[in-house]
Formats: sequence, C-alpha cells, structure tokens
Amino acid sequence: MIVFDEPTSSLAVAEVQRLLAIVRRLAAGGITVLYVSHRMGEIFEVCDRVTVLRDGRYIATSDVRSIDEPALVEQMIGRRLERTSHRAGPAPAASTVLLEARGVDSPGVLRGVSLSVRAGEVLGVGGLVGSGRSELLDALFGLDRRATGLVAVGGRPVPMGSPRAMIDAGVGYVPEDRKLQGLFFLLGVDENIATPAMPRLAVAGLRAIGAERRYVAERLEAFRVKTASASSLPGELSGGNQQKLLIARWMGRETRVLLLDEPTRGIDVGTKAEIYRAVRAAAQAGAAVLLVSSEMAELLALSDRLVVMRDGAIAGELTGEAMTQANILRLATGGVPAAAGAGA
Repeated sequence: MIVFDEPTSSLAVAEVQRLLAIVRRLAAGGITVLYVSHRMGEIFEVCDRVTVLRDGRYIATSDVRSIDEPALVEQMIGRRLERTSHRAGPAPAASTVLLEARGVDSPGVLRGVSLSVRAGEVLGVGGLVGSGRSELLDALFGLDRRATGLVAVGGRPVPMGSPRAMIDAGVGYVPEDRKLQGLFFLLGVDENIATPAMPRLAVAGLRAIGAERRYVAERLEAFRVKTASASSLPGELSGGNQQKLLIARWMGRETRVLLLDEPTRGIDVGTKAEIYRAVRAAAQAGAAVLLVSSEMAELLALSDRLVVMRDGAIAGELTGEAMTQANILRLATGGVPAAAGAGA
C-alpha cells in the first residue's frame, strides 16, 4: 500500500502527468493506492472510488464513474458551488498603472523582466516550475537583495530590496509557502493580521489595541476565517483557514498592489472559491493584482491578461482568445503560441 498526500502540489504539468501514469501503473500491478488530493481532475483520472470527508467526518463513498465533479464538490463543501468564470480582458488604457517593473535582473534567476499592471486588472504569470515566477515576486517585494532594475508603485519609484518601502507604498505579498514564508506561528491570529497595519493604527507611536481589535474582527469576518478566538495560534487552524488568514492580512483597504504566489495551493475547493471571489473583489475595488499559479485553469479563470515566463525571462504575453492552456504550454516550453481560433 502507498499513500500519496497532495503529491502534485509543487509539480509542473508534465511532471504531474508522469506521476499520474506511475500511480496508475502501481495500481495495475496490484498495489493499493490511497490518493489524497484537492485537485478534482486527478481524482477522476487515477481513482476508482472516492471517499469524501468534511470537518473530520465521513460523508460518502462513490464509484468515480458514477459521480460528476459538481456532485463531488457539493459533498465536499455541503452546498452547490457556483462556477467561476471571468474574462474581462486587459484594463482600459486610461486606467492608472499601479505596478511597473522595468529591466528587473537577479544573477542566475531573472533576466530583464519588464511588466505593468493597471488598477482593476489581474495579470496572471504562467510558466513551468523553475521558470522564475516566484523569484520575480520576491524581487518585486524586496526580498531579493541582489535584484536590480526599476520598480514603481503608482508612478513613484520604490527602492529595490526594501520590503518595508513596498509595504509603505501599499503592496501586499502572499508568498508560495504560508508555513515557511507567510505566517508568524508564535503570534496569535490577531497579530498575524494586524502586523502590516500597526503603524497606521498607532497613536503617537504606541499600539492602539482597541483599533487593532476592531480591524482584526472586520478582517476575520470579511474573509470568513474560522478560529476559536482572535488570540488562537495559526497552527490551530486548518490549512484553508491559514491561507485565508494570510490573505486577510494583505487584502486591506490600504493595499493598492497585491502579489499572489500560488494562493490556493493545498486548500479545499470551497476555500478556493472564496479566495477567487476575494481576488476578483480586490481588482474590482481598484487594486492591481499580479497572480502566479501552477494551475492553468486558475490562471485562465482569474486573469484579464497573461504573461508566461521561461528561464527567468518573459517568453510572451497572451490576451483575449489567445489565452489557452495550449498557448501557455507553448510559451513555457519555447514554442510559438497559436493564433486565436487556430485550435490547440
């Protein structure tokens, strides 16, 4: 017997297909496989039966051939889930450019990356694992001290290598790994949310505890973070609530630019739908969103425009009908995207 727990969460598309083929081969050879995943496509591709758990309780077991994805999702979250569909197209040229990067380099990591994101726009960043997507967000937020180039927020240059300067400029960053990079596990839920806002809420340089509590309560309610109390530690929360906690920290009214790196990795479909709504709401409120995701369906559902990275540089840009999974893969692997309507 072999147990796989979210085995594809950090794999590129080609690697995922290779792993799924291996799993099928193992099962065909007589090995029992227990496969845990939030990715519906993988469940339907490799599994014979599927068991659903919700809030620690057994819900149902079904033959994969006798159930469809909407029914399975309904069992998982306890309600019918509305499908996420969005394709607004690039932001109008008159919209303000809130994030601009020009010639961003980092030795051995990034090569002359230039892009811009307008107010109200979600710019997706695709590419294979190791293409430089996460490294780009690190450089933009100031975590890569070797990075050079120009980064401007709202038309004003921000010093490279200074996360504090980026936060002061209204930039929020949800990193790829919430446990290693995102959350403060020795601080309570309240301080995890309030940390970036503390200087703004402070009075005469002193923490305004009352204002912080009101701010935290509003954030917890807005993002439906389930926690025993505001003083609970993040480690006491489920993975989905940890992710919502991290997003609640950065999606405040003062956030003008939002950098999201794999914002739905390792969470259930219900929480994923909530995060999708929050991302669209942030853009509709006027924020500029730069979204990195390994899930092409997620990129296509949320993005108004796409850039694809390869070997630390931008390989190309996709808009409108050219935004397809096939074209993302072509650019990511060095090919040329097909014209709109030309087929896959």
